[in-house]
Amino acid sequence: MPITIDSPDVTAVQLQGEFGTIRVINIYNDCKNNNSLNAVNAYLREPRARECTNLPLSFVWLGDFNRHHPLWDEERNNHLFTNTALALTQPLLNMLACYNMKMALPKDIPTLKASSTGNHTRVDNVFCSENLLNSVISCDTDPSRRPLKADHYPIVTVLDVSVDVGAEEPRPNFRMTDWMKLAEAVAQGVEGIVTLEVTTIAEFNLRLEALDKMVADAIAEHTPMVKPSPFTKRWWTTDLAVMKKAMQKLAWKSYRARHNEDEYVHEEYRKARNDYLAQICTAKLEHWIDWLEGLDEGSVWDASHLVSGPASDGGRMRVPTLQVVDPTTKRVIREAATNAEKGQLFFETFFPPKPAASTVPEDAPYPRPRWAFENITDEQIHRTIGRMKPYKATQQGMALNCVLINIQEAIVPVLGPLFRATNNLKHYPADWAKTQTLVMKKPGKPNYTSPGAW
Repeated sequence: MPITIDSPDVTAVQLQGEFGTIRVINIYNDCKNNNSLNAVNAYLREPRARECTNLPLSFVWLGDFNRHHPLWDEERNNHLFTNTALALTQPLLNMLACYNMKMALPKDIPTLKASSTGNHTRVDNVFCSENLLNSVISCDTDPSRRPLKADHYPIVTVLDVSVDVGAEEPRPNFRMTDWMKLAEAVAQGVEGIVTLEVTTIAEFNLRLEALDKMVADAIAEHTPMVKPSPFTKRWWTTDLAVMKKAMQKLAWKSYRARHNEDEYVHEEYRKARNDYLAQICTAKLEHWIDWLEGLDEGSVWDASHLVSGPASDGGRMRVPTLQVVDPTTKRVIREAATNAEKGQLFFETFFPPKPAASTVPEDAPYPRPRWAFENITDEQIHRTIGRMKPYKATQQGMALNCVLINIQEAIVPVLGPLFRATNNLKHYPADWAKTQTLVMKKPGKPNYTSPGAW
């Protein structure tokens, strides 16, 4: 859960489990002042900093402290230990002593390579409570993961604690499907399904169940599974993966030779980073062009919003506690704090119930029908499938549209009677009626505790 600390340069979260409570505070400290450290120190003095339900209570302070000191910097950087620099570092040392914090990242491990001089220094650090120090399995930099255009080395810290992690189910990778074999399997499967018109609801349900199972079995047999990754990029290619692996190997070689600037590996690594960056820019541009070329009448407005809309961080969007206010008294008559309560309130807002009584007069005159109703034809189904976006789906967890596109010749003769039966039998399966609604902020609203602002 997040922890609020009064500083824009401090982010804090709390972890709880059988190990107790760990509060991780990520700090960016300015080179010229200690405002961030003062904000953290003020938080630690508050009673809430010592309140917790799971003991023991431990802290981890990490981030860019922008402070040089012989306790962690290499001795060769003694030119950085000026009186001014040491005076700025003293408040941090006082806090470490006051709260019994120990340095988890060993001394003399550099965390930054200056872009101008190439000198390695230690501005980032990791400190933890003394009772947590024995749980630190490893704390070290990983030069191979240094982001492009960044001068800081990532620090990877591993703690021996058990934290519940959400399970990610593998999903089919339809971009690697063997479509020829899948179409052949479906063609063989539909031979056992009757293609005559459906006359009863029971027959409808049996055919639909058989069709769903047959297609699911064919997908499972001819589509490889892939584990979802939080780092997945739509523009990523296998060529980039090869270049990244080669660049990471050179990164380690360059880091090991950091005390010898004459080593040719530094120039090799620099060229590899530049080539990798250029290839990423090319892949992004090509992906963007391909997406633009695939726009139609509907999605062209999505492109317009992307280009003309203001920049925002959608990943930080959170739904606050929602409130329903009486329009007359302006008093709060209902609150929704949990996810279930918020979801129910959004559902009621987006899909209001039908009015108890119709306001349309019983003898209201209607114009004559412009055309006579005709049931769905197989040709219409083919045309609709042909207009589908291949790598989209109607719901999360369902097969992508590319499955229908590639097996339509075999499956449409079975789908046709089912679709026509929805009109003939006045029957619509409950699973077909399920939808997923994305909840997003309406721009420019003054109060997002109102469900109508979403």
